[in-house]
Amino acid sequence: MKLERLYRRSKASMEIRFAKKENLEGIMTMFQETVLNISRNDYSSEQLSAWARISDSKELWLRRISEQYLILCYEENDLLGFASLKDDDYVDLLFVHHKNQRKGIGKLLLNTLRDHVQSLGGKSMKSHVSKTARPLFETLGYKVVSPNIVKIGEVELTNYLMEKEII
Repeated sequence: MKLERLYRRSKASMEIRFAKKENLEGIMTMFQETVLNISRNDYSSEQLSAWARISDSKELWLRRISEQYLILCYEENDLLGFASLKDDDYVDLLFVHHKNQRKGIGKLLLNTLRDHVQSLGGKSMKSHVSKTARPLFETLGYKVVSPNIVKIGEVELTNYLMEKEII
């Protein structure tokens, strides 16, 4: 399946593409920079460092690229954000570059994933959502099912299992 969508934003255009192995370095860098820069008000330095270290595993990211429905949002040649679906209804990843927050990119990525879930006949979507991303998910109709504790090494982080019915 080919995914090629153009979206207009002011004078520039955004394009949604499937992730490929060639995008690995950009994805890993964006993940780390975004975690370290946008979640400072929600998590401690120790928590952010533990979370950002996940980006060190190339094998993990290559597996995500090959096994998940992982999409990228570009403006010209600049990677603005990425998102992925696991198991056809679980939003595993949603990250928007820290310099491009609050510009509709996260909404665009989530809505693109929703469209894919609907095309598969899915009726709902779920995700474990960070404290930082929770307001966006709530704005898009997701509801908190339960708080969740994630353990990365010896460090614990709180996130939320959220779910949304789609029509």
